[in-house]
Amino acid sequence: MGETALAALAGLVCGAALGAAARLARYCVMGAVEDAVYGDSFDRLRMLGVSAAVAIAGAWALIALGVFDPADTRAGRLGLAPSAAVLGGALFGYGMALVGTCAFGALARVGGGDLRSLAVVSTIGVTAYATTSGVLSPLRLWLSPPGAADPSLATTIGGWLSMPPALAAFVLALALMTLSLRGAGGRRRHIAIWGAVVGGAVALGWLATALLAGGFDAVPVESLSFAAPTGETMLYLMTEARLVAPGFTVGGVVGVVAGAALAAAWRGDSRWETSDDPRELRRQLTGGALMGVGGALALGCTIGQGLTALSVLSPMAPVVMLAILVGARAGLYVLVEGLPAARKH
Repeated sequence: MGETALAALAGLVCGAALGAAARLARYCVMGAVEDAVYGDSFDRLRMLGVSAAVAIAGAWALIALGVFDPADTRAGRLGLAPSAAVLGGALFGYGMALVGTCAFGALARVGGGDLRSLAVVSTIGVTAYATTSGVLSPLRLWLSPPGAADPSLATTIGGWLSMPPALAAFVLALALMTLSLRGAGGRRRHIAIWGAVVGGAVALGWLATALLAGGFDAVPVESLSFAAPTGETMLYLMTEARLVAPGFTVGGVVGVVAGAALAAAWRGDSRWETSDDPRELRRQLTGGALMGVGGALALGCTIGQGLTALSVLSPMAPVVMLAILVGARAGLYVLVEGLPAARKH
């Protein structure tokens, strides 16, 4: 097998771990926001924190060992583009609220037989690819023009604390892990295990692509993401590698669906589902379009920015995630509580 095929296989394994986590542990960013706002439960937010801590520690362990250099990754080469980060993140978050899950979660739902999510995933793929390299790409380039990369947060924090960047990253990961598990009670083990599975999958993606990058094929050093790669996967399925090579991220997209399908079959909860009425379908497709455009503008989704870019401590990652959370909360407010003008009628 060539390096590209091996990268796709590695993506399949890493994606399958996330798909299983979505079905077996209900790992979902949107679900975590809903639980915190309306359910007074922070278990899934804690799981997100653990996964971020493990991803940061794993990535910087590899960096400290010289396995890869953050400057060789797309996340490490990005300069902070505030307009793209805020607008893209807010659009993605609002669309996530309309759908009820993010791009990764929609793929996991497809694995369980949700035909609504199949329509959402298709919409995300088309709109994300149109924004990345199609008719909407001028908007993306205008909001995030090429520029010099900003120093990683590890470098910045290390400068404040007078310590090497890798050590600063480990301190940050330890603090995040401690904060996430505080008050978890009897759910601590469950939260820690599944958070580690997701964060470890991101770190494994960095390891696999870094080891394969030195071969004959042009394998980029990257890890999991699910906005633009969904469009790349659709293009690959239609053109059979004539336009898109089936690399790591394409394997990751397929892996999430496969992992979720296996987990659903194991639990016996696979079932075909579709929209109840045209109004619901319209909301789902609108949300998918917003996530596709927003994810491409923000150069990543809840996983691509919230874990993969965050794991190398890209300065853009926390800005995008904050915008996603604000957009998701705004979407929940409109859906659940309604706009003031609407409530008067």
